Amino acid sequence: GFIFLQGKVDVARERELLAIFANQAAVAIQNASLYELAAIDQLTRTYTRRFFDQALAREIRLAYRTGAPVSLLMVDIDDMKRINDGGGHIAGDQALALVGSVLRKTTRVTDMIGRFGGDEFAVLLPNTPAVGAEIVARRIADAASVLTVDAGEERYDVRVTVGAGTLTASDAQRLSMTESFFDVATRRLVAAADGALYVGKGAGKSRCGGVRPERWPHSVAPPPERTSKTPAP
Repeated sequence: GFIFLQGKVDVARERELLAIFANQAAVAIQNASLYELAAIDQLTRTYTRRFFDQALAREIRLAYRTGAPVSLLMVDIDDMKRINDGGGHIAGDQALALVGSVLRKTTRVTDMIGRFGGDEFAVLLPNTPAVGAEIVARRIADAASVLTVDAGEERYDVRVTVGAGTLTASDAQRLSMTESFFDVATRRLVAAADGALYVGKGAGKSRCGGVRPERWPHSVAPPPERTSKTPAP
């Protein structure tokens, strides 16, 4: 928030008016602070789950309208319970903050990172096909392979497993879809990324579990409205 004054101003005479302006600027600053508190997870500096879900819903609709692919990464910290149990929750918080920092450094400005659960993150990659999603997923896993946190005399490795899902581009006719259509598409994308994540976990963790492509839900255009014709007399 700021105040811009142009020309000569008599502060003594215009004190009341300036106070009104200052209050307006203060409200703007407060609103910005409240917005950040609601949208940003203060520990990891990533978006909150609620804010991320809203962004994901918007991006799914945009991808459908433009016909562009959209990808989602699910990132899970490996053996988080071991870190919490051995080093305490301070070490766990340090691990979460480190992973949040890695995610911010290894993604584009146009990507969106959200804290999806306790030790799980999601990364939304707009206009990104499967091959691009896999590149980012592997970059994240590699960058996290050197992370450690110190807890007293103990040191704990912080590793992540990443899975990716991609809603493929489509050249199908763009129709006016219902809310449930986009809900199904979103669930399919999340399930695809989750499935790839579990593949990575089963293969030994600390790696990318690959990318699972997913198609848009099948839909049929609604039939044209029937009109009743009154026979001519």
